[in-house]
Amino acid sequence: MKWDYGCIPILVKSSHEVLMKVFLLFISVLLVGCSVSHEMMTRNGYADVDIGMSSKSIEERFGKPYKIYSRGNETEIYEYIEKITMGTQVIEQRRYYIVIERGKVSNKYIKLSNPPPFEAIYSNDPYPNY
Repeated sequence: MKWDYGCIPILVKSSHEVLMKVFLLFISVLLVGCSVSHEMMTRNGYADVDIGMSSKSIEERFGKPYKIYSRGNETEIYEYIEKITMGTQVIEQRRYYIVIERGKVSNKYIKLSNPPPFEAIYSNDPYPNY
C-alpha cells in the first residue's frame, strides 16, 4: 500500500492560515477595544464638571459611573472613584459624586478617605468605604 503524503503540507498550510486569520481578528478586536477609552475621573476632571452639563456629556467623557444612586423625582447621583496609590498601597481614595436632576448636573461633592492600616487587605469590596 502506498501512502500519498502530498496532502499533508496543504492541510498544515490551511490550518496555519486559519490560525493566522484568527490571530489577526483577535488583535483587531483588542485594538478596537483599547481605542474606546474614557478619561478617568480625577480632581481636574471633576473641576471641569459644570452645573448644567448633561449627564450624557459626563458619561461620554468619563464613562459609566462606578455606581448610580436613584433618589426619585428624576434625580440620580453618579459616583466615580479615584484611588491614589503609592506602590501597591492605596494611600487615598477620592469619591466624586455628581447629582443629576432631569438629565443635568445640579450639584457635586467629593468625599476623601484614607484607608485604615492593615484593615484594607481584608475587605471584599474592591472600593471599600473607609
